[in-house]
Amino acid sequence: MLNMLLFSLALTADATAPCPADTVCIMRDTDRYSFRFTYPMAAARIARLDGILRERATDAEAALARAAETGEGARRLRFESHYRLDAELPEIVALSGTIDNWDGWRSRTALLFDPRAHERLDLGDLFHAETFDNFLTRPRGMRAVQNSFCHTLSDAVRSRRAEAQLRELDIRCPNVRSLPVTTICNGRGRILSLRAFVTPEATRAVDPDAPLTYAVNIDVTAEMIGVMKQRYRVAFGLPGETRGRRRRSCPST
Repeated sequence: MLNMLLFSLALTADATAPCPADTVCIMRDTDRYSFRFTYPMAAARIARLDGILRERATDAEAALARAAETGEGARRLRFESHYRLDAELPEIVALSGTIDNWDGWRSRTALLFDPRAHERLDLGDLFHAETFDNFLTRPRGMRAVQNSFCHTLSDAVRSRRAEAQLRELDIRCPNVRSLPVTTICNGRGRILSLRAFVTPEATRAVDPDAPLTYAVNIDVTAEMIGVMKQRYRVAFGLPGETRGRRRRSCPST
């Protein structure tokens, strides 16, 4: 029987370049387009997560095929998306990736997944529902995440505007829950920060003069951990924490 650790999977219409080891590669080349979608084999071995990623690949190729069919001229369209594993813990699996589409734009994507419940996670799913703010608008944990995110994004935007010699302006932060979010782990298997990707489209409302891509790191705080669901709390730690875990997998960033 083939050892799946030593082989990668490629779905191709024609012969293509070799797929990297320990990687799932979904690739297709036609006379109208070139399609590449890759993610780690470790993610493919997690029940249901492989299906979610394959659904993303199917949807992406369908959109590419429609664009190629309706496009004018002889230009051959290209799409590439590559995921990396940011955390593979018993409680949470996190992936982030890049997307290069046929319009020449690069964007970022991410995915949080509960490997025990076999379901995708929303950022708000990490926190107890009963810890809502007044008027039941947002869990306290999400308030803390949003506040930290806005503070860091505002500093980054103001710094870029200062470098470009642009006037100061009031920053209106997007809702972090609507953005791709992944995790940052330490070598001891603890999630110490979240990372939100703010695309140029999202930052256009924040800074119309310089809509750029931002990767915003959000440090985990005691307040956030205190209102997390117990099943996820053990995966998180505070900056400077030295406690280790027997089972851990946090690739270096």
